[in-house]
Amino acid sequence: MNLLTISGETIAIITLYGDNRHQEVTAWHRKVMVDHFQLPVNYVKGNFPYQSHGWHMNQLLAQTVDLADAPTYYLFLDNDAIFLRKDAMNLIYSLVRNKITLFGQAWESRHKKGPNGFYEHPYCSQAMICFSRLMYNNLGRPDMDHWISRSDTAEEMTYEAEKKGYILALAYPSHSVDPNTPLGNGCRQGFGNTYGPTPGWFYHCSQAPNPRHVEVFVEKCKEVLAGKFDISK
Repeated sequence: MNLLTISGETIAIITLYGDNRHQEVTAWHRKVMVDHFQLPVNYVKGNFPYQSHGWHMNQLLAQTVDLADAPTYYLFLDNDAIFLRKDAMNLIYSLVRNKITLFGQAWESRHKKGPNGFYEHPYCSQAMICFSRLMYNNLGRPDMDHWISRSDTAEEMTYEAEKKGYILALAYPSHSVDPNTPLGNGCRQGFGNTYGPTPGWFYHCSQAPNPRHVEVFVEKCKEVLAGKFDISK
């Protein structure tokens, strides 16, 4: 596994992809994250859709977390989610280095009721989630799969962090294109989401089934490479 080292600690950046999505998306993700920002992303091909995203996360964690050279931190990043600046990784590291903070893109499943009987439960999405190995172990190695009655993919980790008094660092969109999904606190996310003050730190082109998904994601990647990222479209 390729690891990034910051302040003597190691970070595994992992991006899952599969044949069920357009390969051009992953190719442009690599151009931005690896070629442009020089980050050692581990691209792992999954058996989608026969095994779920969360199942693959569970497998990767189980295969590496107990190794002698296991990473200090894990960052899972969807293949349509990119950094807008290289030091975005330093920002994430500054949040999770205390090993009691779970960082992630704010999301809501909107189809699973939580223990309070409501659907609203902002959590750290698998699209961009970072945590320490120590925290993962101390939370009891939460199941990342979506088959749990109250949890979508990776949502169970947020529930366990909340229950045990850990810190959540949820990144909400600072700008969204077609903001059509509420996040429970007045914020909304949409088709294209920018995170962080203008011009932004991260970008996620969500809603992969959208027929414009590939076109828009490639356009945004080209903007990053040209140093002219435009949050308005």
